[in-house]
Amino acid sequence: MIDQGKDLYQEALRVIDAKGPFGILDGPARLRGLEGLDALLSRSWDQRRESPRAMVALARAATEVAEKLSPSRVGKQEVWDHRCRAWGELANAQRVANDYERAVQSLAAALRHLVRGSRSEELEVRLMDIHASLEGHRCHFYEAFDILNVVASIHLKKGDHHLAGRAFVKKGLFKNYHGESGEALDLTRRGRELLDESRDPVLYLQAMHNEVLSLMNLERYPEARLLLWSNLGRYERHGGTIDRLKLRGLWGLINAGMGKLDEAARDFEAERRGLQEEGLSYTAAVAGLDLAAVYFEQGRIAETEAVAFDALAVFQEMDIPEQGQLSVLVLRKALEMRLATIDLLALIRRTAKFLRRVEHDSTAVFDPTA
Repeated sequence: MIDQGKDLYQEALRVIDAKGPFGILDGPARLRGLEGLDALLSRSWDQRRESPRAMVALARAATEVAEKLSPSRVGKQEVWDHRCRAWGELANAQRVANDYERAVQSLAAALRHLVRGSRSEELEVRLMDIHASLEGHRCHFYEAFDILNVVASIHLKKGDHHLAGRAFVKKGLFKNYHGESGEALDLTRRGRELLDESRDPVLYLQAMHNEVLSLMNLERYPEARLLLWSNLGRYERHGGTIDRLKLRGLWGLINAGMGKLDEAARDFEAERRGLQEEGLSYTAAVAGLDLAAVYFEQGRIAETEAVAFDALAVFQEMDIPEQGQLSVLVLRKALEMRLATIDLLALIRRTAKFLRRVEHDSTAVFDPTA
């Protein structure tokens, strides 16, 4: 029976890879059991850094399979557990796809199933972890911090240092989003030390990346450069296209902070171009402001204005938080009027840094003089 289950699981994976989730939903009935459910959730997780849309579609199919599981074959409480797991992973996928409203609804469905099942601690902690991620990305940071403290404590008590480290890294990320870079650095370092890299090398890479971001926010550029340089191999082994573009942006910020303007300009030009090709307009526009600051410091005024106005036009066409709109307005007016009474270089950099933050923290307030 064990071998048969493995065979069905592998068959389900092959069908999903060939035909997508409907290969399971419309395929042989034998694939719409636990093996098909596990295969759908596995492939959904695999898509988290490649295609949020595919991640959602696969998780949605998993909920359809879970809802039709037979209690007589699986067990009454186990059916509710599997439904809870499927709806929880759908909520997480919708969160990754920035569909927060549907994610809240799916998480509520998972909780309704949880109380009818076995109430396993593993499921409870997983739902808390998903809830924390959702709250953090909805800018409910203190709620996320509280939940992650509980999640980390549970994992430490059970002796799972890796998952505890994951909770600390996630809390550090949200601290960064909230502008608390010092605490973010401490939490991320603590979390990274607890991670088992062989268990999740991509998570380890993300933790290291977040640590570099914290160091840069604290303007500790030599430390950031050394950490990044010593981890380039991890980007090669585990980073995707977007990761490598972000890496180029990190080098740009570090080089700019250390006064290596020619290198910084090349980094930002490559990052901006690559992000535009990937359709990431907002992030590309932020890179454009980073580039404009370097051009200005190099005395390339015409190029500064051209790149900056291009970036500001992108932001003006987007639905961004009011404080983000304010920062764009202030910089645009300063550029149009060529105000000699302000430090334009500092304003460009401050605006880029704020727009990088407000993308993840809609509660942030812009201070053009800070």
